[in-house]
Amino acid sequence: MRVVLKLASWTFAAVFTFLALLVWGMGGRLQSALIFAIALILVPPLRAQLQKRTKRAVPWWAYALAGLALWGGVIASFALNPARSIYKSPEYQRELLAIYDEKLGQWPVPHEIRYVDTRYGKIHVIASGPADGFPVLLLNASALAGWSWIHNVQALSERFRSYAIDNVGEGGKNELRRPGDVPKNEQEVAALYAGICDALKIDKASVIGASVGGYLATSFALYAPERVHKLVLLGPMGYGFTAKTIAAMTLAQGFPIEPVQRATFRWAFGDSPRVRDSFERWFRLYMKGLVPTPVRPKTFSPESLSRLQAPTLAFFGTRDGVVGDAQAAASLARNIPNAEIRLVESGHIIGADLPEVVNPAITAFLAD
Repeated sequence: MRVVLKLASWTFAAVFTFLALLVWGMGGRLQSALIFAIALILVPPLRAQLQKRTKRAVPWWAYALAGLALWGGVIASFALNPARSIYKSPEYQRELLAIYDEKLGQWPVPHEIRYVDTRYGKIHVIASGPADGFPVLLLNASALAGWSWIHNVQALSERFRSYAIDNVGEGGKNELRRPGDVPKNEQEVAALYAGICDALKIDKASVIGASVGGYLATSFALYAPERVHKLVLLGPMGYGFTAKTIAAMTLAQGFPIEPVQRATFRWAFGDSPRVRDSFERWFRLYMKGLVPTPVRPKTFSPESLSRLQAPTLAFFGTRDGVVGDAQAAASLARNIPNAEIRLVESGHIIGADLPEVVNPAITAFLAD
């Protein structure tokens, strides 16, 4: 029994040490110190030294009470001093937005910037294409922003009026009220984008979503079907196992060192030179300088997808580590009644990886 308890103590000490390092990497200095103190309490040799120096046997419940008190301090520190920004410092924010401006300077077509008031704050929108073109909403992948459609917007702008919308709770040019205040379910997602459409005077639009943007787009089409004309999905979240993605991104933010960032980027974005050149610098700074509070995707059920009314074109990458098994994701997507499913040799960011493939397909699908 004593051996089992000692092994359990070492195990929990290791877990709390890991958690302390993770919180430290995300900028929670006080919380990290309190969690590390819990880890120290759990280390058997330290407890033995304490008893030797005090010459008193400290009962197990005293350690338990101390650990609970420290954990209460962690919770209280978060509650009493909530984060005021998703950026770890103003310097990180300025550096990230400088990259945003640099990328926007490379936007291949004329554009205008709009800010739309919502219950979450002001949402940044990049509008391009003919003013009388049919509207198309562009919902980007997580850890990117509206500028990430730089490889697709020129093709769309020949015929459509596109609106690239920065994701709520993520890095970009949104001016949000407070971190963590984001849509909590598919209905709230649909209400958000319906409100954005109202502000932009759009009655009905086609929607293109990449990665988590695909989850947002699907949610919008499910719960505001009258507002969505057609749906295009590029490696969409919600069609595969999402917990591993959340865990990997959390680790990359908690341990913002170069090997971890490079490995996470390769896993999430792939090895395409075009993708690396476009996104790696942004992504590495994003992982280092932000603690975003994104909309958390959930896996759609076959029953919910069977209710989708919008004609849908969905791409899944066979080298996509984020969505995972492309065949399984495509099988789930086939529950959409009017869906065209395509498997392509690509990583997760399909629109940037294979623009020569997806751009003609998307414009033909939307124009049909």
